[in-house]
Amino acid sequence: MNTWRTADPEAAISIINALTEVPWPQTEPATIEFLKGLGWTLDENGVTMVSNLGVSPGDAMVVALKSGEVTRVSFDVCDIFQADEAETKADFVQDLFAEFAARFRQEWGKPHYPSPPSASTHTTPTNQHQPQHRDEHGLGTTETDHP
Repeated sequence: MNTWRTADPEAAISIINALTEVPWPQTEPATIEFLKGLGWTLDENGVTMVSNLGVSPGDAMVVALKSGEVTRVSFDVCDIFQADEAETKADFVQDLFAEFAARFRQEWGKPHYPSPPSASTHTTPTNQHQPQHRDEHGLGTTETDHP
Protein backbone atom coordinates (compact mmCIF):
# COMPACT_ATOMS: atom_id res chain seq x y z
CA MET A 1 0.00 0.00 0.00
CA ASN A 2 1.38 3.40 -0.92
CA THR A 3 1.33 6.48 1.24
CA TRP A 4 1.41 8.99 -1.60
CA ARG A 5 -0.98 11.88 -1.25
CA THR A 6 -3.23 12.85 -4.14
CA ALA A 7 -5.19 15.97 -4.92
CA ASP A 8 -8.95 16.03 -5.09
CA PRO A 9 -10.01 16.13 -8.76
CA GLU A 10 -12.67 18.72 -7.88
CA ALA A 11 -9.99 21.04 -6.48
CA ALA A 12 -7.92 20.63 -9.66
CA ILE A 13 -10.99 21.42 -11.77
CA SER A 14 -11.62 24.58 -9.73
CA ILE A 15 -8.03 25.72 -10.33
CA ILE A 16 -8.18 24.97 -14.05
CA ASN A 17 -11.49 26.79 -14.41
CA ALA A 18 -10.09 29.80 -12.54
CA LEU A 19 -7.00 29.84 -14.79
CA THR A 20 -9.16 29.79 -17.92
CA GLU A 21 -10.95 32.93 -16.71
CA VAL A 22 -7.71 34.93 -16.54
CA PRO A 23 -7.19 37.34 -19.44
CA TRP A 24 -3.86 35.96 -20.70
CA PRO A 25 -1.11 36.94 -21.24
CA GLN A 26 -0.20 37.96 -17.71
CA THR A 27 3.09 38.95 -16.12
CA GLU A 28 4.78 36.67 -13.62
CA PRO A 29 4.07 38.98 -10.63
CA ALA A 30 0.38 39.27 -11.63
CA THR A 31 0.13 35.50 -12.03
CA ILE A 32 1.71 34.87 -8.64
CA GLU A 33 -0.71 37.31 -7.00
CA PHE A 34 -3.62 35.59 -8.74
CA LEU A 35 -2.44 32.17 -7.51
CA LYS A 36 -2.03 33.53 -3.98
CA GLY A 37 -5.69 34.52 -4.24
CA LEU A 38 -6.46 30.83 -4.87
CA GLY A 39 -4.67 29.93 -1.63
CA TRP A 40 -1.26 29.12 -3.11
CA THR A 41 1.91 30.30 -1.40
CA LEU A 42 5.56 30.80 -2.21
CA ASP A 43 7.99 28.38 -0.60
CA GLU A 44 10.35 29.49 2.15
CA ASN A 45 12.88 30.64 -0.47
CA GLY A 46 10.28 32.73 -2.27
CA VAL A 47 10.97 30.89 -5.51
CA THR A 48 8.59 27.95 -5.96
CA MET A 49 4.81 28.03 -5.77
CA VAL A 50 3.07 25.59 -3.43
CA SER A 51 -0.53 24.86 -4.32
CA ASN A 52 -3.30 24.26 -1.82
CA LEU A 53 -3.85 20.72 -3.12
CA GLY A 54 -2.12 19.00 -0.18
CA VAL A 55 0.59 17.19 -2.13
CA SER A 56 4.40 17.52 -2.16
CA PRO A 57 5.83 20.96 -1.51
CA GLY A 58 7.07 22.62 -4.65
CA ASP A 59 4.27 20.98 -6.59
CA ALA A 60 3.41 24.00 -8.74
CA MET A 61 5.33 25.92 -11.36
CA VAL A 62 4.95 29.27 -13.08
CA VAL A 63 7.10 29.54 -16.21
CA ALA A 64 7.79 32.97 -17.68
CA LEU A 65 9.81 34.34 -20.56
CA LYS A 66 12.62 36.83 -19.98
CA SER A 67 10.07 39.49 -20.87
CA GLY A 68 8.11 38.44 -17.79
CA GLU A 69 5.15 37.04 -19.74
CA VAL A 70 3.89 33.77 -18.26
CA THR A 71 3.88 30.88 -20.70
CA ARG A 72 2.72 28.08 -18.40
CA VAL A 73 1.22 27.35 -15.00
CA SER A 74 1.41 23.73 -13.94
CA PHE A 75 0.76 21.77 -10.79
CA ASP A 76 1.11 18.20 -9.59
CA VAL A 77 -1.89 16.17 -8.51
CA CYS A 78 0.09 13.63 -6.49
CA ASP A 79 3.22 13.48 -4.37
CA ILE A 80 6.58 13.33 -6.06
CA PHE A 81 8.10 10.00 -5.15
CA GLN A 82 11.51 8.39 -5.06
CA ALA A 83 12.85 6.37 -7.96
CA ASP A 84 12.32 3.06 -6.18
CA GLU A 85 9.24 0.83 -6.40
CA ALA A 86 8.97 1.38 -10.16
CA GLU A 87 6.16 -1.12 -10.72
CA THR A 88 4.04 0.16 -7.82
CA LYS A 89 4.64 3.72 -8.93
CA ALA A 90 3.66 2.92 -12.52
CA ASP A 91 0.40 1.30 -11.40
CA PHE A 92 -0.35 4.20 -9.06
CA VAL A 93 0.25 6.86 -11.72
CA GLN A 94 -1.78 4.94 -14.31
CA ASP A 95 -4.72 4.60 -11.93
CA LEU A 96 -4.51 8.25 -10.89
CA PHE A 97 -4.35 9.38 -14.53
CA ALA A 98 -7.45 7.31 -15.34
CA GLU A 99 -9.31 8.83 -12.37
CA PHE A 100 -8.47 12.41 -13.34
CA ALA A 101 -9.04 11.83 -17.06
CA ALA A 102 -12.50 10.39 -16.40
CA ARG A 103 -13.46 13.30 -14.15
CA PHE A 104 -12.06 15.90 -16.57
CA ARG A 105 -14.01 14.28 -19.41
CA GLN A 106 -17.19 14.56 -17.36
CA GLU A 107 -16.44 18.23 -16.77
CA TRP A 108 -15.30 19.33 -20.22
CA GLY A 109 -16.24 16.51 -22.59
CA LYS A 110 -14.14 14.40 -24.88
CA PRO A 111 -10.84 15.99 -25.91
CA HIS A 112 -10.61 17.13 -29.51
CA TYR A 113 -7.31 16.76 -31.27
CA PRO A 114 -6.71 17.82 -34.84
CA SER A 115 -6.00 14.73 -36.87
CA PRO A 116 -4.09 14.40 -40.09
CA PRO A 117 -6.16 13.52 -43.14
CA SER A 118 -6.53 9.80 -43.66
CA ALA A 119 -6.00 8.09 -46.98
CA SER A 120 -9.76 7.96 -47.53
CA THR A 121 -10.28 11.69 -46.95
CA HIS A 122 -7.09 13.04 -48.50
CA THR A 123 -7.58 14.71 -51.85
CA THR A 124 -4.93 15.52 -54.38
CA PRO A 125 -4.95 18.60 -56.58
CA THR A 126 -7.04 18.11 -59.69
CA ASN A 127 -4.25 19.36 -61.91
CA GLN A 128 -1.67 16.92 -60.57
CA HIS A 129 -1.44 14.90 -63.82
CA GLN A 130 -2.02 17.70 -66.28
CA PRO A 131 0.81 19.10 -68.41
CA GLN A 132 2.59 22.02 -66.78
CA HIS A 133 3.41 25.29 -68.60
CA ARG A 134 5.24 28.34 -67.34
CA ASP A 135 3.76 31.80 -67.59
CA GLU A 136 5.83 34.90 -68.27
CA HIS A 137 6.78 35.09 -64.56
CA GLY A 138 7.98 31.48 -64.46
CA LEU A 139 5.00 30.30 -62.42
CA GLY A 140 3.48 26.94 -63.16
CA THR A 141 0.10 26.84 -64.85
CA THR A 142 -1.97 24.10 -66.37
CA GLU A 143 -3.69 23.91 -69.67
CA THR A 144 -7.02 24.34 -67.90
CA ASP A 145 -5.90 27.52 -66.13
CA HIS A 146 -6.17 29.48 -69.36
CA PRO A 147 -8.87 28.78 -71.98
